[in-house]
Order: sequence, then structure tokens, then C-alpha cells
Amino acid sequence: MNIFSVLKKFIKFSFIFSIVFFAFPLCVFSIDENQLNINAQNGAILINATTGDVIYEKDADRIAPMASTTKIMTTLLALEQDNIDEPFVVDSHAIKIEGSSMGLKEGDCVTIRDLCYGMMLPSGNDAANVVATKIAGSIDGFVKMMNLRAQELGLKNTNFCTPSGLDTSEKNEHHSTARDMALLTQKAMENSNFCEICSQSYKKLTFGNPPTNRVIRNHNRLLKEFDGACGVKTGFTKKAGRCLVAAAQREDLKLISVVLKDPDDWNDSKALFEYGFSKYSLQELPSDFSDIKLNIAGEYDKTFGVKPEKSLKIHATSEMINNVKMKIKTDPFYFLPVEQGDIVGEVEYFWNDKFIGKVSLCADIDDSQ
Repeated sequence: MNIFSVLKKFIKFSFIFSIVFFAFPLCVFSIDENQLNINAQNGAILINATTGDVIYEKDADRIAPMASTTKIMTTLLALEQDNIDEPFVVDSHAIKIEGSSMGLKEGDCVTIRDLCYGMMLPSGNDAANVVATKIAGSIDGFVKMMNLRAQELGLKNTNFCTPSGLDTSEKNEHHSTARDMALLTQKAMENSNFCEICSQSYKKLTFGNPPTNRVIRNHNRLLKEFDGACGVKTGFTKKAGRCLVAAAQREDLKLISVVLKDPDDWNDSKALFEYGFSKYSLQELPSDFSDIKLNIAGEYDKTFGVKPEKSLKIHATSEMINNVKMKIKTDPFYFLPVEQGDIVGEVEYFWNDKFIGKVSLCADIDDSQ
């Protein structure tokens, strides 16, 4: 058989295979937790970013340094300030710091938003220090703000010593846990500016003295390598090892992963996300409200029912759907005329006290009354 015959058979087989493959819808194959081999030496966790539901964990409460993932807290505090787009001159002492940099020089004019990009993309330690001194007047003052916010967020095993995440030799070490970093990131991702910044592979900025156009690039490879990746922050020091806090979203489902001191952080984060997405399926939230009857003003013997304006489907586990709680919001009574389909209230859905969606309720008139 000559090579052309072989090629013809191969092409024919490939064509048939393509038809068969595309004739069926793509399936999501469930991944068993036992198949995961996460190499994080100081803890790992995967959570649902909306509900906080823990999907996977490994030594998630082990206390350890977390390197530049620290800048998640620094950036969150920075973005909560007023006038984040107002230019100012950098503190000449604050920019004198080792490690990664966004390239700040003495006399440069920047904004807090510029510095947030500088922290989250190229992991600028200079940006973190400048933010700290701008907001609190000193590094120590800003660190106190960081630790106060950590307490407010319930980060029970976290202690900040620097705004950048560089290792310290202080008695109260700079440390956190995978669980605490996931909770911090969940809060940070409620901030739209934070989500916008950490999701960018690169950013064009204009800053300096005189202002100069620059391009800074994100160290987070997942943004290009994983479908749905949308953040968050890399980190590395000799003491902390490779650390990665990441986020990924597919349709309405957003997940957050954390791996600390993980020599294979990129692949492990991808594996965690694939595992997490495989655990969820599109399911309809409860929509039977036939037991609800609303009163009509002055008509004590007449009521009307309600039905949802539309069905609401979310990506959820069976456990979530079985334990969803609803809050029905309606008025005590309604004045006539009330017509079929009128909006008369709404239902809010919660899982573990976390809001997951809402739907309007419409009047469902029984003509027999």
C-alpha cells in the first residue's frame, strides 16, 4: 500500500470522526476528587465565589506566608478610597524597595488606579508601598488598616506585616491560609474595579514625569491558558514558594482557587477548576408558589395567586437546590384592578445566607372566584 492510499484512508477516517464528534452535544465529565493530585505544600482550596461553598480543600487552614497574593488586600483597600483617578506625586522613599516593580521613579505622577494595575499585573512592590503611604501616611499605618480589615472579614489566621507580601523576619510573621485568602478574594471580587483590573492580560497606562505611555503585563498565565480565567494574583518568595490565587467563570458560575507553596501551581489550579465546574449542572430553582394567596383591599372573601414571571436556572449542585431558601416579598393587600400577569412582588433565593438570584412574581387570577 503506497503512502497516498494511507493518506486517503486517514483523511476519510478523520472526516467520519469529525461528523460523529460534532453530531453529539459536548458533555461535562464528572471528575472524582481522588483523581486530583494537588501539590500545594501549604494548603489549597476551591470555593464557589457566589455562595462561599467549599468544593475542595487540602490543609486549607495551615498557616503560611502568601507572598504577593497579599496585594489582593492592598488593592481592595486602595480601590475603596475616594478620588482613585486623582494624580499625585509618589513618595520618594516608598519606591525604594526590592523585588518586582512597575517602574516608578522619584517625582513620578500617578493615580491610585494606576498603582492598582501596577500591583495586580506586574506585582509592583513599589506600587504597594506608594499606595500604603498615600492612604495611611506610612507603611505601618497601612498595615494596621490591613489587619483591621482582615478581622472585619473574619480572616482568623491572617496577619499582615507589609503591603507588598515580601518576607519579613518579624516575630509576628506575615502569614495567612488558603481558606482566608479565598474569603478575602471573594470579598475583593464584589468590587467591580478590582474584577476589571485583575482580569487584564496587559494594560496601557500613562504615568511618570513627564507622563509617558507604558504597557504593563500580567504575570497570571491562566488568563491566556484556561477558558474562563478572570484573575486574580500570583506570588513568589523563597520562603512562601509559588503561590496562586485564581478565579474562573463559566456562564453564571464563578470559582476561586488558592494554592500555597505549589511547584505546579498553574496545572493544579486548572485541575481544581475543571473539577469544580464538573460538580455543577444547570438546575431550575423552586418555582411552585401555588400555596401563596394575596389579599384584595376591601374584598375579604377574594384572593389571587402568584406565579414567577419566568423560571430561573443556575449552575448548582443537587445539595444546593435541595437547600435553597426563599424570601417572598409582597404587599399586605392590593387594590383593584389586579389583572393577570401584573407584577405583584418578587422572590429572592438564598444558599447559606448568600443571595443567588431573584424573580418577579406575577398575579395569577382564578376566574372562578
